[in-house]
Amino acid sequence: MKLQKKFMKIAISEAKKGINKDENPFGACIVRDNKIISWAYDKVFTDNDMSSHAEMLAIREACRVLDSCDLSGCILYSTHEPCPMCFTFAHLVKIPKIAFGVFIEDGRKLGYSRDTFPARKMKNLLNSPINLHPGFLRREALGLIRMWEKKRLIKNSLWVNLS
Repeated sequence: MKLQKKFMKIAISEAKKGINKDENPFGACIVRDNKIISWAYDKVFTDNDMSSHAEMLAIREACRVLDSCDLSGCILYSTHEPCPMCFTFAHLVKIPKIAFGVFIEDGRKLGYSRDTFPARKMKNLLNSPINLHPGFLRREALGLIRMWEKKRLIKNSLWVNLS
């Protein structure tokens, strides 16, 4: 199971779609045998559902597509380090490998600070066999948070100017 940039770029593209719809700057893609199974962007605000993270949505769809709750043999590509909820869900469905771009610490430095518990700690806590591949296309993934922050600042300044 070799990591491939083209699959992470799908996750990045999904995150851009989400940013354009005023969602958080996260995207995910799930692949098995070099075939894309599912992809998603965050829909927390669209769905009014805090569990509508890109990873959660991609995992749910992959389970539907494969008609199984066992995603052994799949790779989860995520633009951001999975939060504890997303990591646990990936662990439960037996995803063996997660590649992610932005570290939680990166997000905090750039103004996004929702997550505070790194995936490596979840891995240790759950004694999980998931192989983590952090920093995969990190520069491109960092650009998503910058894009999100810029859009948020513009939107806030327009709101202030209209008030």
